[in-house]
Amino acid sequence: TSALRRADRACRVGGDEFAVILPHTDLEGSRIVGRRVLAQALQPALRLEDLQPVSFSAGLSALPELADSRAKLFSQADAALYAAKRAGRTEVVAYDPSIESRTEAASDSASAAVSEVIARGQLRAVYQPIVSLASGVVLGVEGLIRPVPPAPFADPGALFEAAEAGGKLTALDLACVETIVAGASELASDQFLSLNLSPPTVEAPEFTPAALLSILARHGFPRHRLVVELTE
Repeated sequence: TSALRRADRACRVGGDEFAVILPHTDLEGSRIVGRRVLAQALQPALRLEDLQPVSFSAGLSALPELADSRAKLFSQADAALYAAKRAGRTEVVAYDPSIESRTEAASDSASAAVSEVIARGQLRAVYQPIVSLASGVVLGVEGLIRPVPPAPFADPGALFEAAEAGGKLTALDLACVETIVAGASELASDQFLSLNLSPPTVEAPEFTPAALLSILARHGFPRHRLVVELTE
């Protein structure tokens, strides 16, 4: 906030995504503000010793310079954000129409890569214990997913980002559920299994409670021991 002006408004729009609305500002003005915020974030904190420098990527658009509606303003800034990430991150990128064609090509590539990961089973389940602080007893586990070689993704974040960009989020979520449930067969009978689903998957036409229950039945996992969490 110290790098913004009094009239600017910053808000959180996702787990690790933020938007800043800059009234009465053109594209070049937003670029200046964006680079100022980035420069300040990269500086070590002067007074708070426990705060480290923070890197981020930003996408910019302007209305009416480029966009003609609020929805277009946001979608163009989002497209520019992904272009900034593909350019190596720690970048402030302004939207231009050529980004759309590059985004479409990247989306096709991401979709193919995620499909390959799913088809070849390049996923590994890991389990994080959930422990009672009062007794020290393990009450259950949270099932998480890691991509494994030769999957072209360094971490789960990159995998799910590609799935979202390529329209494969629901397919990936269901493959992850299958992998996690299959690996939980040795879980003690008094312990529960928690796993994550994204809201777009729950809302997708191809997802139904029956699809989830059939995975449990296939691996003989009792439905009353499953906890489903929604990601942000």
